[in-house]
Amino acid sequence: METANCQLPTVTLSAGDDELPEIWEALLKRIYDGAIAAGDIDNASALHMAENLMNGVTEGYGKDFAQLDYNTPDYIMLEHLEKDVYKFSAAKSFQMNKELTLLLKDGDRTRSFEEWRREALKTVDTWVNAWGKAEYNTVLSTSRNNADYVRFKENGDAMPLIKRSGVGDTHECPICSIYDGLTAPINDPVWAYAYGDLHFQDRCRMLQLASGEATPEDQMPSADAIPKMFRVNMGEKMLAVPPDHPFYTGVSDKKLNKWVNKNLPDRDA
Repeated sequence: METANCQLPTVTLSAGDDELPEIWEALLKRIYDGAIAAGDIDNASALHMAENLMNGVTEGYGKDFAQLDYNTPDYIMLEHLEKDVYKFSAAKSFQMNKELTLLLKDGDRTRSFEEWRREALKTVDTWVNAWGKAEYNTVLSTSRNNADYVRFKENGDAMPLIKRSGVGDTHECPICSIYDGLTAPINDPVWAYAYGDLHFQDRCRMLQLASGEATPEDQMPSADAIPKMFRVNMGEKMLAVPPDHPFYTGVSDKKLNKWVNKNLPDRDA
C-alpha cells in the first residue's frame, strides 16, 4: 500500500519552536487561561481532527457523500464511518486536553506560560503529528476494507469466499504473516476477528473469490496473535476505529455522543 497523505499540519515541534499552527496555539492559550479544563472537549481542535480523519475515510472508501445515492449501502456505511471518526476525535480531544492540563503544575507550583508551553509542545508533537498520521493511515485502510465489505456482501452468492492477502515484502509484520492467505466463506466465524485491519496501519487487503480452497478447520488461526483492540470486524460493525481504543477510557459515551450529534454535518439542510 502506498503511504497515505496525512492532511494534518506536519510541524517539527521542539522546546525552542516559536511558531505553531494557529489551531494548536489557540488550544494551548485556552487551556492555560482556564477556558478549557481537564475533561473538556475542545470544539475547534476536535472538529479539525474529525474533518482531517474524514479525508482519510473518503480517500480509503473511494467515494464521498456527493457521489452516493441517499440510503444506499455505501451511503449508510459512510454515515457510520463519519460518526465514528467524530466520536474518536472527541475522545482524543478529551484525553489530550487532560494530559495538557496536568502539565500546568510542577508539583505544587503552577508553571509560567512559557515554561508550560515548552512542555506542552512535546505532547502536541506526539498527539498531532506522530499519532495523527498513524490514525489517518488506519482510518484510510479500515474504510477501504469496509467499502470492500459492502461489495463482498452484495456479491456473496456468486463469490462466496474471502481471502486475506499480505503485501509479502520485508516490512510485513509477524501478525499479518500468521493470517496471510486465510480463506473462508464470508459468513465464517473467523472473520469476526480476522477481517480487515489487525493492527494500526495494516497494509493487507481482503480479496473476494468465486471459487477456491478454504483454509481447513484444523489450520484456522486463533485470535491470539491479534491485539485485543483489533479483534473485531469493523466492516460488519461499520466502524473506522476499534471500539476499545484507549482514548475511550474514562469518558462516557453520553458525553461523546452529545458532542457528535451537535457537530456532525447536517446533510438534510
